[in-house]
Amino acid sequence: MKLFPSVYLSLYEAQQEELQNYEKGSFIFICLHMEEEYQSINNYREKALNIIHELQDRFTIIADVSGRSLGYFEVDSLLELQELLSPCILRPDYGFDPQEVIEHLDQLTLCFNAQIYEEDWLSYLEPGMVSTLNYYPRPETGVSANTVLKQTAPLQERGVKVFGFIQGDKHLRLPLYEGLPTLEKYRYQPPYIAYLALAKLGLDGAIVGDGGLLKRQHQLIGRYREEKVISVPIITEKTEILHQVFTLRQDSPDGLFRIVESREYAHPGELRKKEETKERKRGSITMDNEGYARYSGEMMLLKEDYPEDPRVNVIGQVHQDYEALLDLLEPGDRIMFVEI
Repeated sequence: MKLFPSVYLSLYEAQQEELQNYEKGSFIFICLHMEEEYQSINNYREKALNIIHELQDRFTIIADVSGRSLGYFEVDSLLELQELLSPCILRPDYGFDPQEVIEHLDQLTLCFNAQIYEEDWLSYLEPGMVSTLNYYPRPETGVSANTVLKQTAPLQERGVKVFGFIQGDKHLRLPLYEGLPTLEKYRYQPPYIAYLALAKLGLDGAIVGDGGLLKRQHQLIGRYREEKVISVPIITEKTEILHQVFTLRQDSPDGLFRIVESREYAHPGELRKKEETKERKRGSITMDNEGYARYSGEMMLLKEDYPEDPRVNVIGQVHQDYEALLDLLEPGDRIMFVEI
C-alpha cells in the first residue's frame, strides 16, 4: 500500500525535508478550507496559489475544499475553483450541492469523499478515480475498521482507489495537535501501526494527515511496502533472532503464533538449554528448551498471557509501544524482529 504526504500552508517551510521522502508523481493532500490558517496567514490566496504551483512540478495534488474555500479564493462556484487551481484534483468536503457536482462531472477532476458520497453518485464512478476517507482532529470521533469496510466496498467494487489517513509524529497539525487519523483506535499509536491497520483493510493508499513522520516510522513502513514484511520492534538479548524473516504458521491457535522457520532449530542433538523461564506475558517471544525434547528450539509469539513453564524460555518481548501489532498480525504473515 502506497504512502502519501499532506502539506499545510502554515507548515510548508518546515515540511521541505519531509517531502523529499516521497517519489515524484506521488499524490499529496492539501487542505484549503482551514479557518485557522486563513485568519493567521497574510495574503492567504496568493500564498496558497504559489505553494500549489511549486508542488505541481513534483506531486499530483488533491485539494480538499469546502464552501468556505470559494470565499478564500474569491470565486463563485466549484467549477471556477477548479479552473483556478487546475490541474489539482478537487475533493469537495461540505458546502456544495451534490446535484451541482454531478452536473459538472465532465468538467471537474474530483477525488470523492469516501464517507459522505451520495448514493446517486455511484453510477458516475469509473475505474481509476480516487477517493479518500476523512481524518478526525477531535479525539473519540474517528471511525472503526468495520465502518471503513462498509463505506469503501461500493467504491472499490467499481475500481475507485480509496486512501485513508494516518496520524503523523513529526509536525502535528493545529488546532488540537492530537493527530489526524481515520481509525480512532490507533490515534495514539505509532503511525506505522495505523498504516498497517489500513493496509490490512485492503485500502489502496495511506495519507499522513499531519505534517510528517519521523525517520523510524518511514523505515518501518518502507520495509512493509517494499518486502511485505511486518517489522516487530522488540527488546531482547538474543540478537540472533533479529533481522531475519519468519513466517507465522497458518495453523496457529488463537492465543499465540507458532513460527514456521523455528522448526529448523528443533533437532535432536541440538537441544536448547533451560535459561530464563518466567510468566509469559502478552508479547513474549519464547523458545522451547530441552524440557520439550525434540520440540526444543521452536519459537512462538504470544498474543495472550500464559503461566511460567520450565520447558519454555522467554527470549524477548514486543516493545510496549508496538504491542498493538499483535492484534493486526495474521497466520501466514511474514515478520521480522527488529531492535527498538
